[in-house]
Amino acid sequence: MDKQELSDLLLGDDPNKRTKWFKLFEDPVWVPRYNMDWEETRNEPFKKLMKVMKSGIVSVKDFFNDPKNIFLAHEMIA
Repeated sequence: MDKQELSDLLLGDDPNKRTKWFKLFEDPVWVPRYNMDWEETRNEPFKKLMKVMKSGIVSVKDFFNDPKNIFLAHEMIA
């Protein structure tokens, strides 16, 4: 079993969807930041969620059309 087969078995989601998430996570907004003031601390999650929203990887419509994609989004963002 090669690395990709093991990944597909363990993660169980569409490999193409995971690839899109990993590509999204290359954006510098996902690099951890420390010692921020209160306003920056509050705005960091918003910036990340905006990146997800603009990427089109997940949609509110997925609750009805593709519920597994909602679960994948939760797993990847966590």
